[in-house]
Order: sequence, then C-alpha cells, then structure tokens
Amino acid sequence: MNNVIINEKDVYQLALDAVSEIIVTANTYSLLNNLYVIVGISGGIDSAVTYKLLKYVEKFIPQLITIPVIIPIYNSIGSTEQSDAFSKAILLCQDDPNLIVPNHSAVSAASENLANSLNVVNNGFLRGQLDYWIRPALFYNIACLKTNTATNDLGIVCGTINKDEYITG
Repeated sequence: MNNVIINEKDVYQLALDAVSEIIVTANTYSLLNNLYVIVGISGGIDSAVTYKLLKYVEKFIPQLITIPVIIPIYNSIGSTEQSDAFSKAILLCQDDPNLIVPNHSAVSAASENLANSLNVVNNGFLRGQLDYWIRPALFYNIACLKTNTATNDLGIVCGTINKDEYITG
C-alpha cells in the first residue's frame, strides 16, 4: 500500500469548494438564505473529520450552519461501544450551540421494537444494520424541518458510510 501525503490546505479547499458548489446549485432554484447541514456524529474519526471540515467552511460561508446530531442506540447487540462513542462525540461538539441529541431512550426503544417485529433481535450484523439505518431517517427529518421555502432556507444531510453499510445498503 502506498503512503499518500495529504496537504491539509488542499483538504480544506476541497471542502470549501464542495459547499460553495452546493450553494451555487441551490441558488439556481432560488436565492438561498441559509444552508443547514445536518451531520451525524458517531464518535468515530470519519464523522469527526466531516464535522470539523464543515465548521472550518462556516468561517468563509456565513450562510452555512452546521448542525451536529448525536444518536446513540443502547442495549443492542448490533451497536457496540455506544457509551465510549457518545463520550467522544459529546467532547467533539459540546461547545456547538446547534448540537442536537435526541432522547436516546426513545430511539433505542424504536430500534428494539423494529428489531422484534423483523425478528433480528439476536442477529448482531442485521441488528447493527437496522440501528445504522434508523439514524439517517432522523437526520433527514431534521433537514426537512430546517427547510423553509418562505425564507429560502435549505436543510441537507452530510455524512459518511462504512464498507459493510455500503454493501448492504
């Protein structure tokens, strides 16, 4: 495997260019007021980097408002190390005034009910997939709530995915 040297400035510029392109595209439909970017924070490196890049871009694009969302799902054999991940995610976003942490008991209960109805409670892999796909539904719901055609506000979801979620998704 070859080592790739990544220039930090290039990564920040790519993030800035990507968000700028989203705004330009949105402005072809109507003049965009605010762009709310919902990003799920898992406590892992992928979501942490995504979040930090978006926070960096906010400095240059005042229309951009990053909203971190942390949704741990406890008591599931498919979602492991949730307490540790939650602690890391909170540490990353604790000073962000836009941080959203839904009631984890309600989300965990929804996951448990769905797993019971699909008979996947004891299958770790399938349960993990189910837990993973519950979260984006909540992210998209938040984005819809932030979208307002009267004020030209747009809510979008930005996130990462890992290989097993990509393959099964």
